[in-house]
Amino acid sequence: MSTPTQPARYIDPILKLYADLLTTGNKAIKKVHYGETNIGQSELPAIVISTERVEANTFSNAEDQHTIQIRVRVVTSVLKDITGDNQKIQAGLSQLYDIIAGRNESDLKLKSTSLLDILRSNDRLGPNLKVLTDLDTSTSIDYGSTVQGDDGAWSLEGEILFTAHFNQLRN
Repeated sequence: MSTPTQPARYIDPILKLYADLLTTGNKAIKKVHYGETNIGQSELPAIVISTERVEANTFSNAEDQHTIQIRVRVVTSVLKDITGDNQKIQAGLSQLYDIIAGRNESDLKLKSTSLLDILRSNDRLGPNLKVLTDLDTSTSIDYGSTVQGDDGAWSLEGEILFTAHFNQLRN
C-alpha cells in the first residue's frame, strides 16, 4: 500500500522575491518563514513574511493591477522568562530596532542594511522588474511586541507593513 504524498507547499513567488531581497541585504537574518510558524532560538534573528491583503483592479483595457499588502515580522530573541536578565531583553530590542530601521550615527540616514532602507531603495523586483514597491504608500513599522509562544517562551518582535503592485494581462 502506498503512502499518500503531501501536496507541495505553495510559496508566493512575490513573497519569495522580497524575502530574497531582504536576506541578501541584511546578513544578520538567519531564517525566512512564510506564514505563521514556530521559530526556534537557533534560527534567530528571523523574518516571517506573509500576504496581508490582495486587491485586483482594472489598470487598462487589457490589464489588472494587483495591489498586495505584505507583512514582514522580525523576531530577534526568545526568552524563557521575561522577568530574568534585562540585558538580554535590551540586546534583543536593540537588535530589532537596528535590523528594521537602524540609522547611521554620523548622518542619521538609514543604514543600507536596515530592512526599511532595503525596501525603499529597491522598488522594482522580479522578471522584467514588474513587481513594484509602492513608494507613494506609507511603509509602517510597529516595534517591540512581546509575544508568548506555545512553549511558554517570549519573543521580541517588530512588524513592517508595505504595499507592492504587479500588473497582469487578462486572458
